[in-house]
Amino acid sequence: PIPSSIDDRLINISTMAENGTTSPQQTEEEQHNGTPTAQTLNVPQDVDEETLRIMVSTDNHLGYAERDPIRGNDSFAAFEEVLILSKHYNCDMVLLAGDLFHENKPTRRTLHKTMGLLRHYSMGPNPVSFQIVS
Repeated sequence: PIPSSIDDRLINISTMAENGTTSPQQTEEEQHNGTPTAQTLNVPQDVDEETLRIMVSTDNHLGYAERDPIRGNDSFAAFEEVLILSKHYNCDMVLLAGDLFHENKPTRRTLHKTMGLLRHYSMGPNPVSFQIVS
């Protein structure tokens, strides 16, 4: 079955990570509230304030097939899932490695959508809680 929303896709991601399979199955708690739990993704919850949580995402290729009426938003939906998961698991930073954009000169639409997603999920009142010391 095709997931109907981002919540459904997150459930599928979490259960596949838990089971090591590609067949989506929901845990009882996920069926109840629709959100993957930290246990299903093996994210430790007993970390202290000295622990730096980093979400790593590589080769996003934002803007891939953006003119395709069916797949045009796929790269943005996948990137949004990364940002949703990083916020859900209280990550301190998102490390974007590899190719963020598919083209070396992305379109204005791609740049605008990317900036909108980053602004929506990354900006906020929380302070930057770490320092880089060289």
